[in-house]
Parts: sequence; structure tokens; C-alpha cells
Amino acid sequence: MRKLSMVLLFAISLIFSGCGNNEMRTEDGHMVIDLPEGQKLVNIATEGSNINCAIRERHTDEQVEEYTVRVYNSMVGGSYRCTIREH
Repeated sequence: MRKLSMVLLFAISLIFSGCGNNEMRTEDGHMVIDLPEGQKLVNIATEGSNINCAIRERHTDEQVEEYTVRVYNSMVGGSYRCTIREH
């Protein structure tokens, strides 16, 4: 039971870690998110103009990747590109 609760706690913390702690900037008119060294993107979700990322530690056999998504912003009535870079 204790092991299951530790796994659930880890999963919840992974989901709520999000992209907020990572470096964000604009580059040529679109948003760029640089994940910390050794982190791997697991999932990305958008809600309104918010971007939520689930990340985890990257395994040694996994390659560094870069993802580009288009996010629709209903407040502005348009969309923008967001690039997420692993290091």
C-alpha cells in the first residue's frame, strides 16, 4: 500500500510540475520553452492560453528532441507556435 501511494505521489508531482519552472522566451514571434538539462517531455496539453507539460528524467539511452506545437489563444483570437527543447 505504501509503495502504491509513493507511486501515485510521484505521478501527481510529475503531472503538476508543468512547464512553468522552465525557461520561456519568444524567438522570432513564437514561444520557446527550454527544459532543464536531463529532462524529457512526456505529454503536453493546452487549456486556453496555458501550456501544461508533463516531464520526467531522461534515460541515458534516449535522444534529445525538439517539439513544435500550435497553441490557439481564444483571448486574442489567434494562434502561435511553441517550441519545446530538451537539453
